[in-house]
Amino acid sequence: MSFDGPQAANDAIRGDGVFERVRRAIFNREAADGTTVILQIVITKQNAPLIEDFLESVMDWPVDGVAFTFYVPGREEEGEHCWTDLDLRERDEVVDRVIDLKRRYPFITSSTETLNLLYSDRCLNATGSHGENCELRNVLPLYVVAGGQLERTFCCYGNNVDCSRCGSYPAFNAARKRQALGPSNDRQGA
Repeated sequence: MSFDGPQAANDAIRGDGVFERVRRAIFNREAADGTTVILQIVITKQNAPLIEDFLESVMDWPVDGVAFTFYVPGREEEGEHCWTDLDLRERDEVVDRVIDLKRRYPFITSSTETLNLLYSDRCLNATGSHGENCELRNVLPLYVVAGGQLERTFCCYGNNVDCSRCGSYPAFNAARKRQALGPSNDRQGA
């Protein structure tokens, strides 16, 4: 379940009452139903100041954890949600906060090793400027488009993403796993 912050911030983006409906669904579900419920917050430049408030608002929910991902902007996108190339160091400060929060809130599932790859001085190693290093590009599903043809999208976030400012936790987690396998499995080392 993906959120954009605590109730007021989330509902301003996702619609009035969405936060409460999700909360009720989580509390009303059968706890022993075998499902794993992870809440995910998409961190944007706009909602970054609210991370701690979000965690406080969900810390007693019957969920298996909370995960973080960062907003993935489109090419040439600017605005309240995304960091520009020039202020990715500002995003670094938010990564620092998330890592610190992980120490205080054990229910945060995001890996510190993966979060470390999001820093501005190393993020392009995981993604590349144009997605050339992104591990997820090799596992994207095919979609049926008009005329019944199969098409592979550029990225699961869309065909117009800015890979140089990517914040996709799954993309960085795949890069971490690739690095753990060593250089023989690294596509640049092959």
